[in-house]
Amino acid sequence: MGNSLLRASKLDVLISKIKENIVFIIIYALILLFILWPIIAVVFNSIYVDGRFTLEAYSNLTFKSTKLLYNSFIVAFSSASIALIISTIIAIYVTFTKGHLKKFIMIVLLVSMISPPYVDSLSFIILFGKRGLITYKLLGLNINPYGFWGIVVMETLANIPRATLFIIMAMKSIDKNIIHASRDLGSDELSMLRSIILPISKHGLLSAFFISFVTSLSDFGTPLVIGGGFNVFATEAYLNITGVSDIPLASAMSIYLVIPSLIFFILYRKEMTRDQVYSYQIADLQQQDVENYIDLPKAINFIIKLITCMFLLIVVVKYTTILLGSFLSFTGGDVSFTLKHFEKIDFAKLSSFKRSIQYSLISGIVGSIIGILLSYGINRNKIFGKNFIDFVATLPYMMPGTLFGISYILAFKNPPLLLIGTSSIVILNCIFKQIPISSKAGAQVLKKINPEIENAAKDCGASNFHLLKDVILPLLSPAFLTSFINIFSSTMVTIGALIFLVSPGKEVATVQLFSAIKEGNLGVGSILANMIIFTTIIVNLSMSALLKGKFRRGESDVYGD
Repeated sequence: MGNSLLRASKLDVLISKIKENIVFIIIYALILLFILWPIIAVVFNSIYVDGRFTLEAYSNLTFKSTKLLYNSFIVAFSSASIALIISTIIAIYVTFTKGHLKKFIMIVLLVSMISPPYVDSLSFIILFGKRGLITYKLLGLNINPYGFWGIVVMETLANIPRATLFIIMAMKSIDKNIIHASRDLGSDELSMLRSIILPISKHGLLSAFFISFVTSLSDFGTPLVIGGGFNVFATEAYLNITGVSDIPLASAMSIYLVIPSLIFFILYRKEMTRDQVYSYQIADLQQQDVENYIDLPKAINFIIKLITCMFLLIVVVKYTTILLGSFLSFTGGDVSFTLKHFEKIDFAKLSSFKRSIQYSLISGIVGSIIGILLSYGINRNKIFGKNFIDFVATLPYMMPGTLFGISYILAFKNPPLLLIGTSSIVILNCIFKQIPISSKAGAQVLKKINPEIENAAKDCGASNFHLLKDVILPLLSPAFLTSFINIFSSTMVTIGALIFLVSPGKEVATVQLFSAIKEGNLGVGSILANMIIFTTIIVNLSMSALLKGKFRRGESDVYGD
């Protein structure tokens, strides 16, 4: 009798725990289903072909694709390194100088973050192609700008905005009293920059390099458009799917691309963990009222301003070119004004553009909610296996888009998980590809929320559901907004995974943009690029204003103001 009561009591406790954590259990299950399972599927399909275990795909790659892997690595490393140097210089200008272009630079960086892929390639072709406005029309040169350096330049320009924002955030988190104390101890400004500011900003520098490296390594579009005869691994994987439909080989190639990314990620996490306590102390000590300008030597200050202004000039020229490209005709080396590009676009039937907006809105809202709940579950709940879930949720962060797209094809091609050909597979891919960033955004905000607020709500009788709805979500409103803007913008401009997932007749705008550029329809490509950029800006600004107003009222309700 006593044992029966004990077992019943333990069962009641278990059921109660499940009810309390049902939301997080569902979130964890989704992470396993839509991140871990696709990865397992792609690995399985690369080693299990025609009903038998084989490593043929990997052995073929080992002997035949060493050159491609080397090309990919050298492009990714070169572009990430150059982007890191230029981004650091721009970040120093924005954070530690008295320049007058700071607000304009931030606007330029944010606009560049929401640009569709291949905009740099499109402007590059218009300006510096074999019939480019500058090389051919202005200078009369007939040169071939394609190849290794063309790819590196394009990848570098694409990576600079994101890398710069990472470094700016790191530099602005430095305790301003450290700079003040360094001056009091007689340190000159250049030594302070070299010995204090840059070492403390290391986590931002590492993040910038890692993201730039992975992005360049997995990009297949830019080498396809700009590469000429210079091939890389990601492009070859793309061609193996779209050209010869060799899924096992493409899977093996994509897994090969993950290896250098994983190595860099492990080194990155090791460095971040070693400096974690120090960085948090710095962040906790920050005071915004302490002056943080540094007066560098005139020569160095001039170089910083020169490089920053050159970057701004290149970006302004790039977007001006894209804007004017909608109205210019390039025929036989002649450039003339025209509206014929608009005639090629049937705006009444431009369903791909409408579809992109719908997918992006759904992904932004649902992905932000899942990411925030995931961050809360991992950081505040005591559920078995949450560290493993956190690691799995981080995997898309280091995976090439091509691999994530291929993995969904292989994981959801058969019942009961048949999603191929549906809108759901595209939306789910976009949501879970961006989960790491939305989850980390929530985690950063949670660090600033005192757990006693939650305990007080529970003491007042609030259930877990009402705690999340009425307390946690309003307090996590900054993370929700950041996550929404990131996921919406990424979905609007992404193509790496989506090009494998969209069905004929259900294309999204970026796929049409890629096709237009690849086919040489630069005018049509310019129109589509402009439409994507302006739509993304308008929606982000509108949602920002709307959500800030709602969450401000929500916070007032939480605090009883």
